[in-house]
Order: sequence, then C-alpha cells, then structure tokens
Amino acid sequence: IEDMDVSLQEAILMHARWVDSNGAEGQRAVFSKTDLTDKDLSGVNLAASDFSFAILQRTDFSRSELLMADLSFADLRKANLARADLRGAKLSRANLDHAILRDARMNGADLRNADLESADLRGADLRDADLRGASLLDADLTNADLRGANLSGADKRGAVGLPSGMAREDDVID
Repeated sequence: IEDMDVSLQEAILMHARWVDSNGAEGQRAVFSKTDLTDKDLSGVNLAASDFSFAILQRTDFSRSELLMADLSFADLRKANLARADLRGAKLSRANLDHAILRDARMNGADLRNADLESADLRGADLRDADLRGASLLDADLTNADLRGANLSGADKRGAVGLPSGMAREDDVID
C-alpha cells in the first residue's frame, strides 16, 4: 500500500475505516469508471467497494477481500485474483478473459454473462455462483467446487475440469 498513489492510498485507508466501523466512519471506496491498470492491490480489504465499469487490466488483487464488491462491467483481463475473497461479489458482464482466479472464494458471486474465456479457475469455490450466460470458453475449472452453481446458457466449449457427465445444455450442479 505504501507504493500506491497518495489518492489511491487515502481512498483505501478511508475504506478500511468505513469497513471497520460498519459505515459510521470513513468512506466507501468508489473506483467506478477508474483506470487502475497494473496496480498492486494485493492483500487489501476492499469489501463492498465499487469497481463497476473500472479498467483493471493486469491489476493484482491476489489475497484481497472483495466480498460483496461491485465489479460489474469491469475490465479485469489478465487480472490476478488468486485466493481473493469474492463471496457475493457482483461480476455480471465483467471481462475476466485470461484472469487468474485460482483458489478464489466466489460462492454466491453473480457472474451472469461474464467473460471467463481462458480464465484459471483451478480450485475456485464457485458454490451457488450464478454463471448464467457466462463464457467459460477454454477456462480451467480443475478442482473447482461448482455445487449449486447455475451454468444455464453458459458457453462451456473447451472448458476443462467440469464435473463428468455434465450436460452441454442448461445446468445447475448438484
């Protein structure tokens, strides 16, 4: 965090105060429509923050807390979200092409119509995630937990690691 721009640093510190005080102090981080390409936000608590429509290409969110964050329509191409906590996050229509989501906690995440082409989802927890209409083209889901996930209308062509016997059509994983 010490290597960040002062305004970004300040926003993150204000957000931490907001999270710690349950909204009584500080301020929610709003990075909507902001370009944070190549920034290192690893290990930062950004729970419930707003990154909607943000440009986050190659941004490092590894081990960050992004639960309940709004990342809808965000450009997360080649972003590193390995081991990030994305439980309940909104990622609808986000571009996660070639993103690293290895061992990410994404249970209950909204990934409707998200682009996860060639994404690394190995070991990701996608229980009860909404992946309706998502593109999983050539994604690696080896050892991902998809129990209760809704993959209705998802493009699964070339995806590896899907549960055996999974139909090519609409599916909710048992």
